[in-house]
Amino acid sequence: MAKNRSLNIINIDNTVFNRVKYALEEDFEKAILANSKKIFDKNLLINFKLKLKTGSIFQTDVKADLLMIDVDYRRWWVVEVERIKGAGWLTDHVLPQLEKITHIDYMGQKKQIFRSLLNSFEESGQKYDAKKLKDLILFNQPEFLVIVNDYPPEEEVWIKSL
Repeated sequence: MAKNRSLNIINIDNTVFNRVKYALEEDFEKAILANSKKIFDKNLLINFKLKLKTGSIFQTDVKADLLMIDVDYRRWWVVEVERIKGAGWLTDHVLPQLEKITHIDYMGQKKQIFRSLLNSFEESGQKYDAKKLKDLILFNQPEFLVIVNDYPPEEEVWIKSL
């Protein structure tokens, strides 16, 4: 039996959520940031627009969208936010972007990443522990998270590819 992809309202613990469609990926990112405590509980979510150097592996450098810090400063994630734009969007845009993001020498850029995060936290006004953040970024590799705004048209392909 096929899954129903047309639900526009869901109820979770007696809280009703309405489906929202975004014309721009930037608007979707802003909504995620604005609702980060509802979505990710106590984890810290921050803008992360630092251009990361891909070295000689790829022709161009890359920017991720967001960065998430575990509430206990034990883990961190580079977050890519995607607005589904059609059947070929996975292979034409998302996978090449993730290929770059997952093959970056994060340890070689840790100081730039840390400075960028300090600036982003200051701009956002979020409270954070600078010492724990520094230790986390300087001594730990990131994990990766992709957030999409809707069910992709080729869900099975997305699941296998990511």
